[in-house]
Amino acid sequence: MLMIDEFRFPHCIYQLGKNELNMDGCKYGYDKMLQFLKLNKSRHGLTLVIAQEWMFMTPITGPYHYETHLPLPGHDLENGIPVYLDGFAYTGLINI
Repeated sequence: MLMIDEFRFPHCIYQLGKNELNMDGCKYGYDKMLQFLKLNKSRHGLTLVIAQEWMFMTPITGPYHYETHLPLPGHDLENGIPVYLDGFAYTGLINI
């Protein structure tokens, strides 16, 4: 398993072998990543990014922001509207 020092949150990267980009190879890597992060797949939300040579996994533990200023339904309730990071943000793609 690989980790990125700059990412200050639980995550891991599993390198796929030449012939592992298939259902069995991805499932094996997925299970290894769950074990490495000590996650229970029935109790945690996950962000999983799969590329040709690697898989990236991080648990979704909570929102990174609560929106209280935009006039959206629910912005005035308790903490506001929870905002979660889009999984593509980890790959450098940003949705606006």
